Amino acid sequence: WLRQDLRLHDNLVLKAALDHHDSVIPVFIFDPKYWREDKFGHISTGSFRTKFIRETVQDLRDNLQRIGSELLVRHGNPVAILPELVRQFEAEAVYSSQEVATREVRIEQQVKEVLSVPYRRIWHASLYHPEDVPFEPEQAPDVYTNFRKKVEKYGTIQEPVPAPSEVPMPPVDDPGAIPGYEELGVNPPEADERAVLHFEGGENPALERVDHYFWATHNLAQYKQTRNGLIGPDYSSKFSAWLNIGA
Repeated sequence: WLRQDLRLHDNLVLKAALDHHDSVIPVFIFDPKYWREDKFGHISTGSFRTKFIRETVQDLRDNLQRIGSELLVRHGNPVAILPELVRQFEAEAVYSSQEVATREVRIEQQVKEVLSVPYRRIWHASLYHPEDVPFEPEQAPDVYTNFRKKVEKYGTIQEPVPAPSEVPMPPVDDPGAIPGYEELGVNPPEADERAVLHFEGGENPALERVDHYFWATHNLAQYKQTRNGLIGPDYSSKFSAWLNIGA
């Protein structure tokens, strides 16, 4: 169950599933609650983010198809969809990323309660993993700078996991279509010529942005001088959109 980890390279959830099983079915679920108005009148996913998510899911599907696999796409409540997929494919376990935000953790708990098979959550969302920092959690410095200095000096960073060369999976009759804007309840976004960067979702555009910012322009070397600027595409990395979705 791919969530905030929509990439093939360095994907610890996918690696864990492939390490323990002969066959793996990657699935992404468009959960309507993220497009529904909450009690305060807010909708957490607007048109631009919807575009970005749809592009990222399509890019992941394309990358899986290139290695002979597929991405199942479903639209609905994961609490109902995942048990049905388990029954349909006689799955032995469900794997997903381990999230920390309130809504995501609540969904994880609901999913765990309805599954008839083990549900294994994998930590993936930090450069330093909890077991790799040089102190116990209760000894963590209160100030970020002090934390950074300690882990830079004494901590270890795990080697990235290479993208799999194949993801074996059983035959799938209905991989599912990526929902359109109307189905998700938002209007397509209108591009603004004033935008400093037109964000394109997906692992491939993300890696292209890394290459541009780090290597093609060497903008990282000037970051401390440019980080407070507001105009132009390269005063900062602009990585956050891709980092947020795990691309």
